[in-house]
Amino acid sequence: MILVLNGLPSMQARADQPRRILDWAYRSFRSYQLFDAGATVDTIPVWQGVDTKVALITPAAVKDVLSSEQRPALKVTVVYDLPAKAPITQGQQLATLKIEAPGKPAREVPLVAAASVERLGFFGRAMEGLHQTVFGSRQ
Repeated sequence: MILVLNGLPSMQARADQPRRILDWAYRSFRSYQLFDAGATVDTIPVWQGVDTKVALITPAAVKDVLSSEQRPALKVTVVYDLPAKAPITQGQQLATLKIEAPGKPAREVPLVAAASVERLGFFGRAMEGLHQTVFGSRQ
């Protein structure tokens, strides 16, 4: 935290006021670790891939500083287009993690593929298309 005060009348006021404000700030706000680096946030279906799903991970730890009033209203949403189409490379951004709290601007964090997913061969893609036509998605 950075605190700048101006115009206090005495040396004692300059010593006391910052202490009161910083004590209040440390009591009212906490840093929350929402996700560790590399943590799986969600899993999404893959179209025409050797694997039918791929995990979405955070490339870095996701933290936020929130007040006691903001924490219960915190909203975390994964935003992506379905399905992800193979081939997918490990580390490729496939989604976004949207973090919203009252009184704060919305924040977006990229979510990336935890592993590579190869594309099915011609016969596999044809069979998946047939399966989709007859039975619906295999997801």
